[in-house]
Amino acid sequence: MDLPSLNALLRVNGLSSQSSPEAIRTVLLRSSYSPAEVEEAFALFKGEPLPTTALPSAALGAYTATTVEYTQHAALEDVSFSIFAGRIGVLQFWLATLLLFACSILLFLLVEVTALPLFAIVTGLSPFALPDLVMLPLHTLVLLVIGAVMAVAPIGAFFILFAGLQMRRYHDFGLSVKVWAAVIVAEIVVRYVLTAASRASTLVSLGLILITIVLLSWPGTAQENEWGAPFRFSSLLGALLGSEHKEGMLKRGYRRVILPVVYVEAVGILFAFAVSSILPRIPLSLFSPSTDAHPASVSALGHD
Repeated sequence: MDLPSLNALLRVNGLSSQSSPEAIRTVLLRSSYSPAEVEEAFALFKGEPLPTTALPSAALGAYTATTVEYTQHAALEDVSFSIFAGRIGVLQFWLATLLLFACSILLFLLVEVTALPLFAIVTGLSPFALPDLVMLPLHTLVLLVIGAVMAVAPIGAFFILFAGLQMRRYHDFGLSVKVWAAVIVAEIVVRYVLTAASRASTLVSLGLILITIVLLSWPGTAQENEWGAPFRFSSLLGALLGSEHKEGMLKRGYRRVILPVVYVEAVGILFAFAVSSILPRIPLSLFSPSTDAHPASVSALGHD
C-alpha cells in the first residue's frame, strides 16, 4: 500500500484525501480493501509510516488505468495544435490542400450567390464590374471598396489556412517561419525580375511552381525537432485546421473560417446600406481644379 496508489484510486472515484471519511471508506471497501487496510489507509493519509502491504488487484487496476490515461493526455498536451504551429507530413499536407481548395471554391460560390447579389440589390453596383473610377462620386468609390472586401473575404480565409499548412510543412523538415517568409519574398522578387527581363513569363511561372512543389514535398525529419515529434492527424479536417480534438472539430472550423467570413459579409452589407443612404453623392471632380474657373477669359480667347 502506498500513498500515490490511494490518491489515484480516490481521483478515479471523484474524491481526494480531503473528502469525508465515510466516502473514502466506502470507496476503499468497494475496491476490495479489508477493514484493516482501510484503517491503514487513513493512517497513511495522516502521514504515519506503515509497513508495506500488498495492493489489492482492483486498486492496482484502477491505478494502472489512471496512470495510462494521464500519460496519454500529457503526451497530447505536449503537441501544440494550431493553424500555424506544429508539424504536418507530406501526404496529409497535399490532401489537406486539396480539401482546402474544394472548400474555398464552395465558400466563394456561396458568397457569390448570397451576399454579393444582396450587395448589388442594396447599392445598385457590382464589385466585379468596375466603371470609370475617375468620374465616380465619392460614395460610389466607398461602396466599391466595401464590395471588394466582401468579395475577397473567402480568398483571405483560404490564404490564411494555406499559409498555415505551408508553415507546418516547413516545421516538419526543420525550418522556421522566417525561412518560409524569406522564400515567399524571394519567389515574388524572382518572378517579377525574370518576368520583366524576359518574355518567357509562362516558363518562369511554371519553373517557380515546380520548385515550390518540390520544396513542399521534401521529407520531414524522422526525429523530434524544435516543433515536436513527427505527427499524423487523425483526419484531413484536423490536418487543415491544426486540431486533434475530434469532438470540437466542426465547431473549430466554423469558428475559425466560416464565422469570420459571415461577419465580413454581414457588416459589409450593413455599411453598404448606410453609405448608400447617408453619404452624399459628391463627384470627385469637385476635389480637383476646375477648368471653367475663368469663363470670361475662355470666351475672350474665342473672340480673338
